[in-house]
Amino acid sequence: MQHLIVTDLDGTLLNERKSFAALTIDTFQALEARGHTIALATGRHFIDVRGIRRKLGVNAFIVSSNGARVHDMADQAIYQQNMGASTAREILALAATFDVMIQIFTPTEWLVDRPLADHLWHHPDSEFSYRLAPLANYHGENVEKILLFGEPAVLARIEAQIHARYETRVAALTYTDSHCLEIMAVGVSKGMALQLLMDRLDIPAPRVLAFGDNLNDVEMLTLAGRPHVMANAHPRLFELLPDATRIGHNDEEAVAQTLRELLA
Repeated sequence: MQHLIVTDLDGTLLNERKSFAALTIDTFQALEARGHTIALATGRHFIDVRGIRRKLGVNAFIVSSNGARVHDMADQAIYQQNMGASTAREILALAATFDVMIQIFTPTEWLVDRPLADHLWHHPDSEFSYRLAPLANYHGENVEKILLFGEPAVLARIEAQIHARYETRVAALTYTDSHCLEIMAVGVSKGMALQLLMDRLDIPAPRVLAFGDNLNDVEMLTLAGRPHVMANAHPRLFELLPDATRIGHNDEEAVAQTLRELLA
């Protein structure tokens, strides 16, 4: 029976060195050979994930920027949703009044407002890199995601102001960790992207196995019939998904180990 296997990357499928060990590579290649469908669902940029998928050595759908982009196995975009230009401009101007680092994903670029000393360590397989740009007055066109890095208390203040000012015009806010607030267009989430794939492939929820570790995985894990939460997950995830199966640590290849047990 065919299954759809959808997995987050950082903190889930990737180990602490932001790479794959041999067991994970062998497991996913074997699952693909048996006819299962794989999707990589992440907050990362599509160009970045394309290089990671190449390292994994499988054909896989790519859900990037937390669902703002979905690409098929041939790298054709099957869904894309940018933020409205005026809304993006307003949020960037608001963020610039706080002590946070601002980053933007467009379909082709990763823009940052200050250098990132360790950025290549996070992207060893794709060599995807950023471009420095002044972002406080950015024109707002073609923005698929805004990332704000700062102290959790500062990010909470920004989040509250966004909700107060814009209400439902900017509803897709999530955290990839406590120091990173990510903002996308209304309705964008990994869960929305997963529903699109399930409809496209005609695979029901009971045959969807999902794996995640952070708050941007909540919608995806909620939708999947067989959700799995990493041992190293954000503590809030255990509260939000009490019925999800808890598995091991990402540095122990827990996703691969679990899939071998379930789909042996």
